[in-house]
Amino acid sequence: MKKFFIIAVALFAGIVLSGCMGKSYDDKTFDQLAYGEDSPVKLTSEQHEQVGDGYVRRNKPEMALIHFNKAIELDGDNLDARVKRGNLLVSQGLDEQALAEYNAVLEKNPDHAIANEAAGCVYFRAGLNGEAEAHLNRAVALNPMLWKAHNFLGIIHDRNKEYEKAAKEFSAALELHQGNGVDEIYNNLGVVHIARRQYAEAVETFRRALQAGGVSARTYNNLGLALARMGRLDEALESFKYAGGEAKANNNLGYVLLTEDQPAKAVPYFEKAIELSPSYYVKAADNLKRARLAARFQGGAHQSSGSTPNPLLRQSFPDSKQNPGEPAASPASAGSPPPSSRVVKAALEEPVAGSGDQTIMPHEKTYGLHVSSWQDYRNAFAHCEKLRKQGFVTWVNQVDLGDKGVWYRVLVGKFGSVKEAQAERPDVLAILNLDSAPVFERVDPRPVVTAQL
Repeated sequence: MKKFFIIAVALFAGIVLSGCMGKSYDDKTFDQLAYGEDSPVKLTSEQHEQVGDGYVRRNKPEMALIHFNKAIELDGDNLDARVKRGNLLVSQGLDEQALAEYNAVLEKNPDHAIANEAAGCVYFRAGLNGEAEAHLNRAVALNPMLWKAHNFLGIIHDRNKEYEKAAKEFSAALELHQGNGVDEIYNNLGVVHIARRQYAEAVETFRRALQAGGVSARTYNNLGLALARMGRLDEALESFKYAGGEAKANNNLGYVLLTEDQPAKAVPYFEKAIELSPSYYVKAADNLKRARLAARFQGGAHQSSGSTPNPLLRQSFPDSKQNPGEPAASPASAGSPPPSSRVVKAALEEPVAGSGDQTIMPHEKTYGLHVSSWQDYRNAFAHCEKLRKQGFVTWVNQVDLGDKGVWYRVLVGKFGSVKEAQAERPDVLAILNLDSAPVFERVDPRPVVTAQL
């Protein structure tokens, strides 16, 4: 579909450019191309826009693009048609071109609510939350009925730990929208309830997400986490089973109990995971060792505080996770913008004590799984520190995207081959509750390596 869409863009550009050339007997006008040679149809800009809307509804983006282009050609001030052309580009994964359309509209009319919402969504997917928030706030100020803007604002507020604001935005989105994607909004609101320790509300909200059609591993994991924190362990185990099978469910529930400082209760669940699936032996055995050791510390006379020593505990697993709905994007790994033709990759580590000239150099090619991207290297290092506490080996690749700036990609794992990294990816996705984790080579910063992508 995307290939045909791009061909349609190229064809239309060719038709426009050919206007300055002499026409042969076989040349066709736009109307002949769109309707046939014998058609007397002459549409206005608004009518072309309406025809384009119909093609969008029938999932024919190539024809829709032709009519939106014609609408804009006939009336350069038809800003709605230009926004719709941007939306088509987004639907084909062409966010950068779409943003150019939205910004062109906003140059002519800064108060165009839909263009502000659409631009905010693109900035969000690029990880530019400041720009996204500014546009989305303006959009809802101009038109409070824009549910998608409320949903994205809720996710941004949640990331900023502004949970009350996040809950307000998600609730507003739910009041305005009960169609496709409503399960995602319920999931997002449930995540905020977990953050606010409102576990009963979280359970009810996740169940509404499931009733609305959001039957996904992510939602079942979130529901299991909320139930486990309420002490409803049997129900939590069942929910985790729906998310990933019995072995993984036992491992997950044990992990939640371990991070909730209940290692003795966690032990039988890890033992069960090992019994059920040899593939979970390494992970569950490691967790079992941690739980038994933590239980000994809890029961020992030298444990003054009664808490498990920090090195034995990782962050809560599985973490609750949000999804902004359509257009699809994963806030857990919003990622950097698409790379330009020049990319500089570099691995960053904290300075090594000594002269400052030493660098830890990998002796052979190694690979990692990309779990997040940041524009500020300090945020990347902070995320690495958090991941190391969860037991991950971390690495950072610095990526120069030209006019988009420098980004820092956080990788986990050290694998000897792409195949090995791909084999371990399902476990990493489950532990970090991510939807994707592309494989990248771990590239050393000295010498700087450039590559054409």
